Amino acid sequence: MSVTSRSTVALLVDAGGVLFNNVTEESRFIEILAARWKMGQQDLLVALDSLDAAYETDSEDVIDVLRKIVCAAGGRSLTDGDARWLEETYGEQVTSIAPAFEALAAIRVDHPTVSLVLANNEARRWDMVKNARFGHFALFDRIASSWAVGVVKPEPEYFEAVGRMIGIPFSSTILVDDNPDVLAEAGALGMRTVRVIDRVWPKHELDDAIATVQNFESTR
Repeated sequence: MSVTSRSTVALLVDAGGVLFNNVTEESRFIEILAARWKMGQQDLLVALDSLDAAYETDSEDVIDVLRKIVCAAGGRSLTDGDARWLEETYGEQVTSIAPAFEALAAIRVDHPTVSLVLANNEARRWDMVKNARFGHFALFDRIASSWAVGVVKPEPEYFEAVGRMIGIPFSSTILVDDNPDVLAEAGALGMRTVRVIDRVWPKHELDDAIATVQNFESTR
């Protein structure tokens, strides 16, 4: 997948809270894992959150991170069978947000010069599980998940790396996200930002942002 020479606008789209539920916060995933390994749910969540940069940048597989957490808590070492069970369990706890999928498909048709870029913080393994189930990678011209970039949002280095990857300046880039801190950093770098609230796709705000950027590009 690549950004074509016709692309004049980049639309960066988050996943958790935009395309999907936030699995660790909004599903039974942590509860199920904690019960399997006889750990406190909060202890497991805190430990996982403390190490999220490792698996979200793909410096460590999320299964290896979980193996360390469980062993540190006095549990048994995770096996290959556990890894398969984890993928199945994660997949069962993921839900898609259909209106967002439909909106991106419509943008592909209505705005052919807009490059769609997946811009989420996620473990490679979890992103692959989601894609196997929902096929979200096919919505995008570029996959700029944190595991592919090696940096997480809202670090400026993340956005700078994505900018180099797609070859489109910040002034022609729009970020759709549900995290105010991420949106604030993107805005400080010169991007246009559109916030998703309560999983409601911000169609009117995004249409306005695309039109504004396209009009700006036409006058350059």
